[in-house]
Amino acid sequence: MTCTPGTSEGVAESRGASGVGALSSGLPGEPPPLFAKYAVLNRAWRDTQRVLEESVRLLARALPGGEVRTVAISGSLGRMEKTANSDLDLIVVVHDQLATRGEALGAACGRVYQALRPLGLATPRCDGIFASPSTQETLCDPLRRGTIAEEPEVFGKRIQWLLDCQPIYGFRAFETLLDGVLKWYAVEVPTDGERGSAVYLMNDLVRYFRAICVDCQWRGREDGARWRLRNLKLMHTRLVACGALLLSLGEMSRAGCQHDWLRNQLRCTPLQRLVRVFQQYQEVDGLQRILARYDHFLACYSAPAFRTDLQTGVGARETTPAAHPLYRELRGNAEGIQDDLVRFMLQRYGVWSDAFFRYLIL
Repeated sequence: MTCTPGTSEGVAESRGASGVGALSSGLPGEPPPLFAKYAVLNRAWRDTQRVLEESVRLLARALPGGEVRTVAISGSLGRMEKTANSDLDLIVVVHDQLATRGEALGAACGRVYQALRPLGLATPRCDGIFASPSTQETLCDPLRRGTIAEEPEVFGKRIQWLLDCQPIYGFRAFETLLDGVLKWYAVEVPTDGERGSAVYLMNDLVRYFRAICVDCQWRGREDGARWRLRNLKLMHTRLVACGALLLSLGEMSRAGCQHDWLRNQLRCTPLQRLVRVFQQYQEVDGLQRILARYDHFLACYSAPAFRTDLQTGVGARETTPAAHPLYRELRGNAEGIQDDLVRFMLQRYGVWSDAFFRYLIL
């Protein structure tokens, strides 16, 4: 299976080029052949392709250059999983010199979202991590290493850059920032003689996932339907995105696996990353179960009546938001994915670095 590597030629650097091919270089290509067996995944990939290509065109026309360094799309569109409910989750990175110019920062970010209005996608919450721009200097500031109480906006964007982002403007700058984030996490430097253990990134990845788990467990329980929706997304999309990166770090710890392998892996979607790692060990059955369950979730999530179904069907004696038949069914679906991921990981004990398992568990 192949993943399209990042290109060194960005749209910002090649505005004179014409045609779809010139504008979309660096975007994911056709769906993985394996996806042909999963109708919803395959269709979502192709629908996302069209959105990304149009986004590249719109931004190439609208941004004058000099302020916006790169723009990446995250969330469902970054995972190539567009549904009717997809939001426009953007990470806008402006040039470092704009960091102290508040009005200029807001204006640059506003121009990006304004340019993409023809897509007809919902924009992020004004209090979310995607609502304001960032700079590479902030995201890669070495003085921020080890900061437990780092602002969610900075911490979230940095980890999202590794989880599920696709560049739609400034392709070269996107790749530069990706390298910068890896360097910030010291992934290229073995820790205490342990080859490729990527301890800091592992710790931050687990911290990120567990923080979201705690938030989803308790916040918004008074609105049962919304709570169920957030938790089902957590159990499927967040689980797979974080699990795929974790398995990639485990595979990187294997003897003979090079840093460049991880770098290329990060330019794949979460599901592509799982496919590459599972196929490395000919684990076909487990991989197919994961893809089938994920396809089933996307089919449910894409259904027009899905949100309505989560609001109805709760019996009078069911006193918690988890007591809902559709929620229970899809929770079981997610637990099947989780079981296959954990089973695969445990079977790599003795193959992957001992340090990987030590730092993962304790």
